[in-house]
Amino acid sequence: MTDSGITIHEVARLAGTSSGTVSRVINNRPGVAPATRQRVLAAIETLHFVPDPTARALSRAALGGPMIALALPHSVDGTPYYGLLRRALFQAAEDANLRVVEIDEQAMERTRADAIVCVRDEVSERSLDLLEVRGKVVVVVGRHARTSWVCVDDVAGMAHITRLLIREGHQDIVHLGLETPRVMPHDRWRGYRQAMGEANLPDVFLALQEGGFVLGAYRAVTRAWTRGQRFTALACLCDEAALGAVLALQDLGVRVPRDVSVVGFDGLPQLGISLTTVRQDIPMIACTALGIVKSSVHIQQRREVVLGTTVVQGRTSAAISS
Repeated sequence: MTDSGITIHEVARLAGTSSGTVSRVINNRPGVAPATRQRVLAAIETLHFVPDPTARALSRAALGGPMIALALPHSVDGTPYYGLLRRALFQAAEDANLRVVEIDEQAMERTRADAIVCVRDEVSERSLDLLEVRGKVVVVVGRHARTSWVCVDDVAGMAHITRLLIREGHQDIVHLGLETPRVMPHDRWRGYRQAMGEANLPDVFLALQEGGFVLGAYRAVTRAWTRGQRFTALACLCDEAALGAVLALQDLGVRVPRDVSVVGFDGLPQLGISLTTVRQDIPMIACTALGIVKSSVHIQQRREVVLGTTVVQGRTSAAISS
């Protein structure tokens, strides 16, 4: 029994392992598979297990520093970007010998972890108020007005790839984006507009329809084209939207890239298409986020880190046909 009222045996039962394995995890001893270790840490978090005072005093030194909670959205399993980021965060934590437990975004306010890495920029003021009172460190993946964050330069990345289309002779370039107050979609729209303004070209916004990035893009492009809207290139919010746009154009009998060029953003490797895109370094994002956590636990200082991107030339864009 601990001072939380939860026993080590209950943790073991929830994790599907032995109490001895739980003890080894608590004391950071070898001989525990990474997947088992994560199950035990998740059970500890779920049950709000607190070791007795002696074990608790040992835990910080024995387990290599603070406990970090990864706050993930419900959609993580169905979204390639979040899946890649989750794996990168766990790998970076393992490389740095950090204790990490995965939680749902809704559990952020209740977590007993010392720090939270939130993989989206939609952390509410209410949540931040509560976490601040409890002395929690919060790091957001994405720009945020109040707390520490790390993100890629969405404005520069989208401006760069839009300039690529302009250099290839495109003038009728449409931005396929998302109507939302969120920072990331707005920044990518800003980058597109910046490049178009430099070239004295009109900026045109096409909103994704309902159904997620792929289906939403498919529906938006299909509707626009069948209603007579024409363009020679699409600068898409993300790779998934670019994939939906390519599929829509193919079904409409429009050749990509001969008739219309399509570019994306993110550099996702598993979409099954050679896409011209803006690649972001997801492992570097993960390492940077955890680095901010480690430094902020000891020095309460807000940090903002912007990482660069790289344009990758694929088979979905080309110089405009004369």
